[in-house]
Amino acid sequence: MGDPVHKTILLLDIQKFGPRLHLEQAEAHRVLYSILRRVLASAGIEQMSVRTEDRGDGVFVLLDAGVPKVRVIRALLTDLPTALYDYNRLASESAQVRMRTVLHAGDVEITSDGAVGPPVVEAFRLINSEVLRKALADAGEPSVLCVSDAIHRDVVRHDHSGIRVDRFHRLVAVSKEGPLPAWVHTAMPAADGQAGNTSSPADQPPAQPSPPASGNFFNGAVTVQGDAVGGNKTVHGGPA
Repeated sequence: MGDPVHKTILLLDIQKFGPRLHLEQAEAHRVLYSILRRVLASAGIEQMSVRTEDRGDGVFVLLDAGVPKVRVIRALLTDLPTALYDYNRLASESAQVRMRTVLHAGDVEITSDGAVGPPVVEAFRLINSEVLRKALADAGEPSVLCVSDAIHRDVVRHDHSGIRVDRFHRLVAVSKEGPLPAWVHTAMPAADGQAGNTSSPADQPPAQPSPPASGNFFNGAVTVQGDAVGGNKTVHGGPA
């Protein structure tokens, strides 16, 4: 066994990939990697700092510890949605691509067969969570970005240029391992105090569903419906 090393974990997953015809799957898969390359290039990440594993309807990416997370987040907030918009506006309805994205970080052990460690499990729990699926389903844009509590604490909450902390709303996915707090990016500012609130979900009272809100997300329209992302939410029945 090797020693775990710190990695940034990036997951991209295409919505409703399975029902597509073979040619549509192949095209969506091509778009997925084209967008990934665009994001990495925009963030100035060299190929030697990147490890990818194909997941069919998605891709699992590990970035070296030296890669600035701020650059990655900026690219995910700008280049990814722009690339999806450019593709979708010329694609047929059946070929449209919508995508969930998760960014996490932590110590990971790299083996000859892949990568293992709790942060990897947590990232996949988030990407497959019902609360994030619903966030994308309710959004008017073709993508949503979810960052882990660790990424929010270490990067997002510091309000770097191009990364507005008040655009990230807290959510909690319930996995087999228990509640998993994270933050999803939307157009609307978070409720007062929510953007900077990093206390444990167990310390906070249950939140009532927020009324629907609308605004602009990634320079496009979005509607965030009620409890998809507003306030502290617990979604029971996590992914198997």
